[in-house]
Amino acid sequence: MLGWPLGFFIGVICGLSVVLLIRTATTSRVTLKATLAEISQLLAIPTFCFAGPWLTKGWLSQDAFDRALSPYAISLALSFALIAGYPLFMLIVDTCHGITGPTTGPRS
Repeated sequence: MLGWPLGFFIGVICGLSVVLLIRTATTSRVTLKATLAEISQLLAIPTFCFAGPWLTKGWLSQDAFDRALSPYAISLALSFALIAGYPLFMLIVDTCHGITGPTTGPRS
């Protein structure tokens, strides 16, 4: 039963961190140093999401980990999508508009 609440908790934390990183990326100046810092922070999120070594070595035996993995992954994905899904979608839309320019009607 540890998988559901732990996945939800980690999903909420990761979702909020992605939302904060998006907010920081859209409001700060674009420099190489800032971009590399954002990339390194984004690359650290999956390690935290999938618990790294702290969960498998410290808290759970292999059997308990195997039983908790599916509920953990499902609740992690759902809670992350609920929190970060819309901001990520809007970032993609804004990026596409920045590349192609906004369209006001059908292209001819």
